[in-house]
Amino acid sequence: MASGFIILSDGRCLAPRYTGYDYLLELAVSEMADSGEERAFKAWLQTRVPAEGDIESGFGGFIKPITHENVIRHLDLRELTPANQERLWIAWQKAVSKLILSRDERDSFIVFRLKRLLRMRRLVRIKDNPDNLSDWIKGYVEPPTGAKAGPGW
Repeated sequence: MASGFIILSDGRCLAPRYTGYDYLLELAVSEMADSGEERAFKAWLQTRVPAEGDIESGFGGFIKPITHENVIRHLDLRELTPANQERLWIAWQKAVSKLILSRDERDSFIVFRLKRLLRMRRLVRIKDNPDNLSDWIKGYVEPPTGAKAGPGW
């Protein structure tokens, strides 16, 4: 069951199970540099996946016991700065290339998800119908909230 949501710029959605969502973000973090502005974004992304000691709170969320923050597995890319969006896409491209080259069959499902996410981005760029390849029901796109998430704003 989908419990993690990555929303693209046209409102279409990739909705993997929470473990897939966490792994997609962890892969991106692992491909990012640990210097400059990328370090701040990388650190922020790490707070969007559970760390040791965090408590699963049910459908799509977890609680950070020290701060009592309830983190929902919902990443709307429109809420990130353009620079951070690009950092994320570059990291995912690097990750899928490495996973494909490793030829580890255990990674086949995450490679499928990453390829699907990158195909979704191509469809956004050519202004294809947001219903195509989206995990939302037909006719639905996530409306933008106008919120600003992550560092750099």
